[in-house]
Amino acid sequence: NKASYSIADAEGHISVNTAPEEMLDEIDGLGMRTISAIMRRRGGELVPEDRELFLTVEEVRRLDDIDESDWEGDDEHPGLRDLFTVYGEGRINVNTASREVLSAVPDLGDDVIERIVRYRQGEDGKLGTDDDRQFRSLESMSGQLEIDPTDLAPLARYCTFESHFFTNTGFATQRQGKVRAAARAIVHVQTESAVVLAWSEGELGPQIAH
Repeated sequence: NKASYSIADAEGHISVNTAPEEMLDEIDGLGMRTISAIMRRRGGELVPEDRELFLTVEEVRRLDDIDESDWEGDDEHPGLRDLFTVYGEGRINVNTASREVLSAVPDLGDDVIERIVRYRQGEDGKLGTDDDRQFRSLESMSGQLEIDPTDLAPLARYCTFESHFFTNTGFATQRQGKVRAAARAIVHVQTESAVVLAWSEGELGPQIAH
């Protein structure tokens, strides 16, 4: 009787597989041992055969020195699980990243982050409404935010304005909810096509893969 769907931008998160190490260093609750373990899993250019990339965000939870409260978060602060993805090329989408994700961009000031989020919210001050706004390019941001271009320099290195990896989730019910169906697809949107990277059906937990 009812059907719904949602589309989440994976590149509004921090990729544990490709984000620069200095970005991981900026994340509260992520210690040096954990960051070292992540970098070892990712291998290096000289030994690509040693790479063992993360397939799901939940794999990060199994690393050493991650506190349960830091991982889960609370009503006021998102947990580490809400910051990460395993997809993307390491750049954060400035149009979809949360305030907490943007805080991981090295040398990006709190005032700049606040202005970015406030601009995106539009006139009503709320995300997810009809008056939401987006940035098209780094060149136009300075005028839109009324801020010195030098303060936006970190965005050129660590951020992007468009995404290519998305999590699509569908949910449907019949017979007053007695029959349920759910499916989730991870999609890589390319120039002329969209490739499904992963597909799950049935009971969908919150952390199959961001």
